[in-house]
Amino acid sequence: MNSYSQNSVSSGSETGSFPSSRFPVGMGYVPWQQWGMTYEPAKALKSGTIFPCLDLPFLGRRGKS
Repeated sequence: MNSYSQNSVSSGSETGSFPSSRFPVGMGYVPWQQWGMTYEPAKALKSGTIFPCLDLPFLGRRGKS
């Protein structure tokens, strides 16, 4: 039988109860996308977006600060 509880959390070797009544559910804000010029289907598939204004370079680094 699985003893997993929806409110249980695990930290290393410790398992405890998460006080969900003290923490509200998070709220996200996502602005409406304004419809504008779009890429052709082949270009959109390659870019990962149909909107040219969202086609931005990825500047992240892997594991380095």
